[in-house]
Amino acid sequence: MRPHWGFLAVEAMLDQAKVTGRTERYEFQVADQVFHIDVANGHARAVKGPAVDPLMVAKTDAATFVQIGAGRLTPLLAMVTGRLVLEGDMDAVVRCCELLGLETVPVKPTAVTVAV
Repeated sequence: MRPHWGFLAVEAMLDQAKVTGRTERYEFQVADQVFHIDVANGHARAVKGPAVDPLMVAKTDAATFVQIGAGRLTPLLAMVTGRLVLEGDMDAVVRCCELLGLETVPVKPTAVTVAV
């Protein structure tokens, strides 16, 4: 997994229908890559490089970022297990998750049947 794939994934995941009337930025530090989402004028776009005054900063490794983006891991569970650090305004975290279509509640475990 390459960290720059995170930027491409964020670009693809942006749901313009979920953009609020706010102007704000959300920064992602995935391994050695830094990019952010810029929300302004009713539009959201992914931008390479750090954000100026981000309301939220997410720090994680590439594998965790991919698992969150694929829906295999929620941001909350990643935080609880120490795989994701979120800094900043928690309301902004929720808005960012909604913009990206990410669950903001823990993933329910599924039962696995093993044939013996």
